[in-house]
Amino acid sequence: MSQPVLGSSNIQCSTAAAAMMMVTARTEEHCIIKGFSDEVVEIPIDPRDSLDLVQQRLIELPAGDTDCSLPMIDAINKKIKDIDVFVIYTDNETGVGKCHPFKALECYREYSGKRDVKLIVCGMSATRFSIANHDDPYMLDVVGFDSAVPSIISRFAIGQI
Repeated sequence: MSQPVLGSSNIQCSTAAAAMMMVTARTEEHCIIKGFSDEVVEIPIDPRDSLDLVQQRLIELPAGDTDCSLPMIDAINKKIKDIDVFVIYTDNETGVGKCHPFKALECYREYSGKRDVKLIVCGMSATRFSIANHDDPYMLDVVGFDSAVPSIISRFAIGQI
């Protein structure tokens, strides 16, 4: 996550991800914020935290292979059934572990009994990738990151696009 955001030479992916996590913590009444590589880790974020503090917490996360199925698998393992949208911010790492992320989302949907749970994956320094099942209207791949992305994510999450 130390790579620059696509199109920017001085904003790292970790900084953009930290800012987006802060926005989520400040605007969503109910949210779960976690980090992952090859394991899922709690990231305690208070809406009053500074960007520097949140970014430092990201830097301290254990490094490992990126498995984008882990957020859905973790929700199932933790018996959390009320998630409406999974949002993943990554640099360009979108690796697949034991289970493809869109299959993990399908498993979570079955577990939760909610067929319209969404998955948004934002590869902030990626030029090409695909995690979403393009036949599924509740999955979105975002390639790159600019000032339009937060609005796109928000509008997709609430069903406006």
